[in-house]
This record gives sequence, structure tokens and C-alpha cells, in this order.
Amino acid sequence: MKTTVLLVDDDPNILTLLEHTFRQQGYRTVSAQDGLAALQLLEQVTPDLIVTDVMMPLMDGHELCQRVRGDERWLTLPFIFLSARGGTDDRIAGLDLGADDYVAKPFDRRELLAKARTLLSRVRIYRDQIITRVPTQPTAETPPTSPPEEAAVDRPIHVLVVDDDEPMRRLMEFNLKKAQFMVRTAENGQEALEAIQAKRPGPHHLRRDDARHGRTRAS
Repeated sequence: MKTTVLLVDDDPNILTLLEHTFRQQGYRTVSAQDGLAALQLLEQVTPDLIVTDVMMPLMDGHELCQRVRGDERWLTLPFIFLSARGGTDDRIAGLDLGADDYVAKPFDRRELLAKARTLLSRVRIYRDQIITRVPTQPTAETPPTSPPEEAAVDRPIHVLVVDDDEPMRRLMEFNLKKAQFMVRTAENGQEALEAIQAKRPGPHHLRRDDARHGRTRAS
């Protein structure tokens, strides 16, 4: 079955471009021109990803995100904002509402597709982890246990910060600890792997990797 992407934008030209971009890569698309129409579509179709504009009539992208995240049926549904409002404050506002990523217009189609693939892959891994960790029916030999999500309610969230810039690493560590996260740091990819081996993060842990460690540095 094809992966379905819900595209939401009040500009028909951009909507057409998005449809072409995703369909060309083998995705199935459904489209809406405002947040209200998108919510109505969600009652008929279950997409694997939402890509939406922010500024739209009737219902903007921010309210759409709030409504999606307020419904337990769609809590893990990947959500990307695509907007001309690409300033830092705008990005933070979108992420704080529950979006998974934010792409500024004009956008690079390769970047948007890469972000979409990454989010879809992570959600599949997460769901597979939940399925494999849900216990079977209890027996005399195997007493009942709590489902993973229930057991993790009070578990602190651990963040692994990886950056070779020490001032930046310390700044991120300070801000994350201030927000009540459990933080570990590493200077490079090797240290990060050693930290992960020492204490493997579960599906409820977060990791912030400096993108520079994903490729060979010239200097």
C-alpha cells in the first residue's frame, strides 16, 4: 500500500507542485486548501504524513496542528509546516505546537522529501518497537506487565547532545537541563556511540546530533 501524504495549502500552484513532488516519488497524495477542509479529510482518510502551509483562510496551519495533536488518533502522525514565515520565532512557534519539522518557502524539493522520509522512517521504527514490546496475554509463568507507553509516563526523557563546539554544547546542555531533561554530551560521533552503548536510549529518548558529524569534514 502506498504511503499517503495530506497536503494543505491555499495557493493552488504550490499545491500542484507539492502533489507532483510527492507523486513522482511514489507517494499517494490527498489535498486541501485550508485547515478546516484538512480536518474533514482526516475523518475520511488516514494519511501517513501531513505537510501544511501556515497562513490560510478559515483555519490556519497552527490551529490545524493543535487540533491534530489534540486528538489521540493522530498523536504520532508526522507533521511538517511549510511556510513563507521562516524566521526563528515562527519555527519555534510551530515546533512548540507539536510539529515535527518546519520548512521555509521557497523550498527545495529534495530537502522536503528528505525530511518526509526521515519522519516516516522514525514513526515506523517507533510503532514497530511498541508492537514488539507489548506483552502477550499473561499466564501463570508470565505475570501482566504495563504497556511500554504506560510504563514510560513518569520516565525522565534523556537527551544526548553531540557537537564539537564546546560553548554550543554547554549552552544546549544548560537549556535542556533547565527544561527538566536528563542530558548527556559528546564531542564527536565516536563518543556518542560509546555513550549509547553504555546506556542505550529507548524509543522515548531523544538525540540531538550535530549534522556535521554525518559527513567527513574537510578541515
